[in-house]
Amino acid sequence: MRILVIGGIVIGIGFALFILFYVTIPSRNADVYNEVIALQSSNGKSRIYLKKKVWGMTSDNQVIVISNSANKEFEPNKNADYFFSGLVPFLYKFDHDTLFIYTLESANVPPNFHSDIHVIQNIMDSPELYKLYDNESYKKLGISLLSR
Repeated sequence: MRILVIGGIVIGIGFALFILFYVTIPSRNADVYNEVIALQSSNGKSRIYLKKKVWGMTSDNQVIVISNSANKEFEPNKNADYFFSGLVPFLYKFDHDTLFIYTLESANVPPNFHSDIHVIQNIMDSPELYKLYDNESYKKLGISLLSR
């Protein structure tokens, strides 16, 4: 009887350690979702990319970059990419070689970002941004949604 109890404890501890390592040390690409949208200038000579990465067991981590690189697997480079983080709506409009961003906080202009496409950040307060987001009213203005 005593062997069964000790065996049960060992199995229980082993199971608990397995769960602990599975949750805290996931595989490199576990629970990661990437999306890339290419935007091309009217003369066809320049492209920039809106890239989104969402990760975590409940997809509660998100980063969005505006980049010159098309690489779908990416780590944000604050010297070369516009960098936005957080789970807030990311709205944009691309019109006449200008990318308009509608966001709560501006990203720093990266020193090594070069493009014929201009990036304009429209900083909005939270009620104003969510009013645009609610009921998909942004669509009536020709604005697109990259992130919810």
